[in-house]
Amino acid sequence: MLRQITSLFVDHSMSLTAEQFELFDGVLSRLADGIEATARADLALRLNAAGVAPPRLLRQLVLDELIDVAGPLLSGFDHLDDAALIECVNARGQSHLLAISRRRAVSAAVTDQVVIRGETPVLLAIVENTGAHFSEAGFATLVRRAESDDALASSVGIRADLPRHHFLRLLSAASDIVRERLEAADPQNARDIQAVVARVSDAIALRIAPEHRQFADATRRALTLRNTGALGDREILQFLADGKLEDAIAAVAVLADLDAAIVDEAIRHKRRETLLTILKAVGLGWPTVKAFLQAHAGDNRLPIGATDHALASFARLSPETAQQVLQLRWRRPPGDPRAATSTPPALRSQQKRRP
Repeated sequence: MLRQITSLFVDHSMSLTAEQFELFDGVLSRLADGIEATARADLALRLNAAGVAPPRLLRQLVLDELIDVAGPLLSGFDHLDDAALIECVNARGQSHLLAISRRRAVSAAVTDQVVIRGETPVLLAIVENTGAHFSEAGFATLVRRAESDDALASSVGIRADLPRHHFLRLLSAASDIVRERLEAADPQNARDIQAVVARVSDAIALRIAPEHRQFADATRRALTLRNTGALGDREILQFLADGKLEDAIAAVAVLADLDAAIVDEAIRHKRRETLLTILKAVGLGWPTVKAFLQAHAGDNRLPIGATDHALASFARLSPETAQQVLQLRWRRPPGDPRAATSTPPALRSQQKRRP
């Protein structure tokens, strides 16, 4: 009976009056409510293929708990309104959301809800769907959820409609793997991406400091070691090996006659040039520099090739150039009572050895 009435409805749907349409809707809804799952799934497939369905029956089928029944209509029926889709997003599970994410077109009102409730497969599907549209709030949610998911971050980053400010935020939190994927996806913008990454990362590194470090005690210990002639590569390397980063920073600061905060900032900076310059100027060797770079990376592993690149940069930088940069950039003002010692102790000892 259901198949016969469905065929009658589909064949004459274009010529039905409003009253007749409502009558079919009531009869079909009553019949569909009492049949087994396979018959409901067959009904959903027939209505989806016909591209027409009574509204009450349609809602009943798309909210069906079984994805075999709801799936074809959720993903393929063009005339589903946003209200029904949003109701389904909030009432059903991930398989229903995944079907919605594969629709030919998904409005921003619907994606706003999908990106909140969807898990990774759903988010990837909706982001990779070029027919899906996102609001400002939707993009913000996507970028936030992509911070800990490289696959999602890569997919979000290559969307052509992603606003620039969200792209910058995505880059600032992205891993090196994600940034490489984004560069590979759009080689023409590789330089721009690298510049944005450096600028945004530097700004965030300067703005968001880690927990405040206390250098007073560490500086006193470093001064004692320096005065006894026992402050150099071995001691600093041991500090780093023992996890005593404050002592290592204070030791470099004492050798360079700099405030420890300057060395601390160089450690936190995304770019390594300043750190390499300071370490070269005070005469530290590559093993100690490498240990500082690992401290620079924190809990993350150094990116592939980063160590070799840093070693090449460190080797090219001459001690004299590094010392000049150190003095010119951080020379104390003439009125500073410490200006008389503006030449770092390590630099003064090196100058004395020159012929």
